[in-house]
Amino acid sequence: LHRWQPVPVSLWRLLPGTAVAARMAFVEPGGYKRLLVVVKQTAYSMYRQMKAQGSAPLALQWQSLAARDRSHRACVKELGALLRKTGCATTFVNRQELHHNHLEGVDLVIAVGGDGTALSASHFLRDDVALLAINSDPEAPSEIGEEDRTNPAPTPDMRRSTGALCACNRYNMHQVVPEVLVKAREPKTRSRLRVHVKAAYNDTLLPPALNDVLVAHPSPAAVSRLYISGECQGKRFDMNSWNSGVWLCTATGSTAAMSSAGGVAMDPLSRDMQWRIREQLDSSAPQAPCSGIVEPGGQIFIRWNSQVGGVYVDGHYVHHSLELGDEVTVSADARPLYVFHP
Repeated sequence: LHRWQPVPVSLWRLLPGTAVAARMAFVEPGGYKRLLVVVKQTAYSMYRQMKAQGSAPLALQWQSLAARDRSHRACVKELGALLRKTGCATTFVNRQELHHNHLEGVDLVIAVGGDGTALSASHFLRDDVALLAINSDPEAPSEIGEEDRTNPAPTPDMRRSTGALCACNRYNMHQVVPEVLVKAREPKTRSRLRVHVKAAYNDTLLPPALNDVLVAHPSPAAVSRLYISGECQGKRFDMNSWNSGVWLCTATGSTAAMSSAGGVAMDPLSRDMQWRIREQLDSSAPQAPCSGIVEPGGQIFIRWNSQVGGVYVDGHYVHHSLELGDEVTVSADARPLYVFHP
């Protein structure tokens, strides 16, 4: 990461005869030159390691997992060949091994995998490093639009990533990536949540959340007891609540878990924060609001009143344990992230 090589002027030859090619010849000096590629570990690779240890589940569909793994590896290989032609200084790192030290001197991070890989990479990024996500295992063009007389609208393959945060996929990245490298495309600003946990003896600032935060008991069958307060639409509220946890999300995350929980979709570029209590017991706070929108500068305060609990940032990988009396403050004041859109 300390020995970067200059980007050759020949980069524009990747797209001869196009408008982008002409622009590349002039814009390249201001383009991205130092790249970090974050690559996911496929389920097939993970289960193979477990199989070697004798701990892999018996019901695994190895053929399907292997097919997904081949698609992902082919994407990584093709991307590597594409980036070598550009001459950009490039480092590849496994998603599980990503560390802040890998970002030294980097001006663009490319996440190869799906939404989960993009979210993991975003936790390490400042507001001066852009993120380009590539869906490495999308539905092949031949699989899209196929009709079945008995099922005119085929069910999406849930084994594949949705790719909501991905600007391109394996099949069109050869067009998109060169455009990004010379800044022929501009990233958009996405807000993130700042999550601060205050315990009896320490304070912890969790990674910024690009999608959402869940504060809940680690067991889905247990009641989450908490005190919550904040301000929504100019009205102050506070209450003690028994529920199944509290969702808080950015505009980006409003179409993910929050949507499934009954939330509303927000403008992707909005800086507001949305919150929603899951399955509140009616008797615990019958007159209090169960959801709302918090404007920039506002925050939601939660005091945890159960014996154990957890704060989950963008899924279950980033998890911080809570104890009785811990205080969680969530706002949309984290540094924004620059993400390339489709």
